[in-house]
Amino acid sequence: MLRAGAHWAGIAGPSVRRLVHFSTVTAYGAHADNTIAARLCENVPLRERDYLYGSHKCEIEGLLEQACAAADRSPHVVVLRCASIRLVISATTLTVDSSR
Repeated sequence: MLRAGAHWAGIAGPSVRRLVHFSTVTAYGAHADNTIAARLCENVPLRERDYLYGSHKCEIEGLLEQACAAADRSPHVVVLRCASIRLVISATTLTVDSSR
């Protein structure tokens, strides 16, 4: 397990004003109660424990939160939990296929 320590202290330094962390919707975990009616949003707890990639993203988000809470001056932090997006590129057009 990683710990919020000296290597995270730099995010609150004077040169860091904004931090964008690219996470993933995988951090929510695949559960039977994830339905269209129960939409996932930033208030839903991160529950992934079985899939290493998703659980690592949960851990990193927690460390980032701890580091910002412990800092004297926190940068503006944005966490983006992106879903998979498949780009289809042809010679004349660029389309985004998010159906997968």
